[in-house]
Amino acid sequence: MINVETIIGQVLKPLKDEGKYGFYHFGNEYELKEVFASQKYNTKYPMIWLVLPLEGSPRENLLSKRLDCRIKLILATSTNKSWLNDKRNIETYKKVLNPLYDDVVNTLQENINVIIKDNEINVRKLHNYYEREQGTRPNPPKRQVNDYWDVILMEFDSIVKQPQQCELAN
Repeated sequence: MINVETIIGQVLKPLKDEGKYGFYHFGNEYELKEVFASQKYNTKYPMIWLVLPLEGSPRENLLSKRLDCRIKLILATSTNKSWLNDKRNIETYKKVLNPLYDDVVNTLQENINVIIKDNEINVRKLHNYYEREQGTRPNPPKRQVNDYWDVILMEFDSIVKQPQQCELAN
């Protein structure tokens, strides 16, 4: 089985080594909440989060050892919730998230283990983003993470190839 989360972490590790981002992890919303609640993880910004499970219908070709799948990455940094969007565009997007997005795209394009199909990425900016549990009337909604983020959400169809050797990235 091809472990996309491990391969993405390994591909992005040189950016972490250069100090371009502080934290990479993967999982669903529950995992995200647990990671931020845990003292085990030193969550530093900006962060890169691979959303699992993979969307669409991931298909693994056993002969060529490759997986066709849709990848969703969240690039996020903490923000000041009182800022208006014009301030966010300067302080978080221009200074942090846009350069990180460019670095991630360039790294993926230069790598042979993760191929962006058709050279197309769906990109969305989400200002002042936070996750909220749905809740019910007797149990009102709660924020899942205590931080407010500015986010770039990038989604793309990809081919992920199994490298010869791949270590789990922290």
